[in-house]
Amino acid sequence: MIAGPIVRWNELGPQIADGTRYRLNWNNVALGLTIFVFGLAKKVLVADELAIHVAPVFDAAARGEWVTCAAGWGAAFAYSAQLYFDFSGYSEMAIGLGLLFNLRLPINFAAPFRAASPIDLWRRWHISLSRFLRDFVYVPLGGNRHGRLRTMLNLLATMTLGGLWHGAGWTFVIWGAFHGTLLAANHAWRSWRGPVRPRPWAHFLGWLGTFVCFAIGMVFFRAADVGAAARLLAAMGGLGHATVPHEAVLGWDRWAFRHGFFAEPFVLTWFGTTWTMVGSLWTLGALVTALLLPETMELVDYREDEPHSNWRRSWPSLMWRPGVAWMAATAVVFVVAFGQIGRVAEFLYYQF
Repeated sequence: MIAGPIVRWNELGPQIADGTRYRLNWNNVALGLTIFVFGLAKKVLVADELAIHVAPVFDAAARGEWVTCAAGWGAAFAYSAQLYFDFSGYSEMAIGLGLLFNLRLPINFAAPFRAASPIDLWRRWHISLSRFLRDFVYVPLGGNRHGRLRTMLNLLATMTLGGLWHGAGWTFVIWGAFHGTLLAANHAWRSWRGPVRPRPWAHFLGWLGTFVCFAIGMVFFRAADVGAAARLLAAMGGLGHATVPHEAVLGWDRWAFRHGFFAEPFVLTWFGTTWTMVGSLWTLGALVTALLLPETMELVDYREDEPHSNWRRSWPSLMWRPGVAWMAATAVVFVVAFGQIGRVAEFLYYQF
């Protein structure tokens, strides 16, 4: 309840007052347990594994050490995936538990890594918080009712306050202001461009730019302080001073380094003191899963009482149905996930 989905009384109160919900519904039990297990698997099988590769890079930056360019980008991408699987995982666990009591909580994530613009991203990421900020901050400030400049300022103020909501630190303020600036720029671009159907290449560039900007923002979200974030961003831009072991530079990188084509900060080696190929593979696998495979809510066709957005894809051959096959598959996922619970794990969003 602290982390999300953030549920308002006008969403939950009528359900509690509905006497027909106070009886056992086996379909809801089956659906709730399935969503809960998939959320648990996201948390302990993906997010916690990524944490092993994220922490050393950010910890090194917090100690004042420089990391390689590859390590900086790898950690930024990996943390973006870690936070998504961590938070969406236990948002789904909350939704699954709600269904056991015939309560339908709002969807909190709608495949956010498929977004091709900052506007679309924030319609998909932590949806319940975005709605809360819209209704209780953005609209009272005037929303988009007082001209473009005022709209841009309202967006910037809303997202900056949203950053401060996550924690009383400059890193969160900068993170919020960064996303507020992206949203303002996105709205300004749409106003100037007008309604145009994007071509495939433009859609891809929009997706790539959106995700890269999101990962850059995550550096501030995860870094211990502004100094650590600055060191990581400098490394990602090739301006750091990391010492790359000579034996760690592979193939073409080694040749380019020896012949002076790149300075040490530009050597894109995957092996070093703070980043490994294993971390790269876990990150790539997590991002491919989030981008290409069906979301849990798509698999089970979970819908709120008031459906919204058109983010769903059709997966007829994979659709969840109560039955022996899905019960067995869910049981296997649960056993594998439960076997990992003994490890030390962090629940990221409870820090904010």
